[in-house]
Amino acid sequence: MRVLKRDYVRTLLACSCVGLLLGVSVDGQNSNSSSTKSRHRPTRRQTVQKKKPVELDLSGIDPVVLKEIREWQPAGSTRDLYYSYGLRTIRRLPGNVVRVWIKASLKDDSTQGKSDFLKNRRTQGLRTYGYESFARTLELHEYDCTKGEVRVLSQIDYDEIGNVLDSTTYRKPSWDYIVPDSVGASLSKAVCKRE
Repeated sequence: MRVLKRDYVRTLLACSCVGLLLGVSVDGQNSNSSSTKSRHRPTRRQTVQKKKPVELDLSGIDPVVLKEIREWQPAGSTRDLYYSYGLRTIRRLPGNVVRVWIKASLKDDSTQGKSDFLKNRRTQGLRTYGYESFARTLELHEYDCTKGEVRVLSQIDYDEIGNVLDSTTYRKPSWDYIVPDSVGASLSKAVCKRE
């Protein structure tokens, strides 16, 4: 009987030592934890509180730049141009149509950037004379938010000092489908959303 007890005690001590090394006690609990929580108890989900958007300190920014930021919202870009829409120019018309001014500004106004811009205009068969000093284009768009279509009513190209390079007004322009995953799709999504 003493031999059995001694073997039992040795086995118990050996298991305890191995358990301490592995971090588990003989009764199956984690020996490193002071809690007696069961391993199979379901964990609680933590609720994540939404943080308020960080308000930017806009003091010290040039008032002209600040006005530009507040009035023109970014909507996407192409290889040569940044596109934005005039927040204050949005007009809702009957039939779920929205009319808005769009601005396309040159991305890179360096000599190389302008050279690339002119090359792209040539490739598209567009006029390049006078466009060495191009700065931006303003276009009046209409979006049919129900049908996913767009049309351009007017387009004016400006140089760096505000002179008009070219101006076109379209009488009764046709509607075109908006290409998915394009700047036009981003613009449509931005101006068609309800406030």
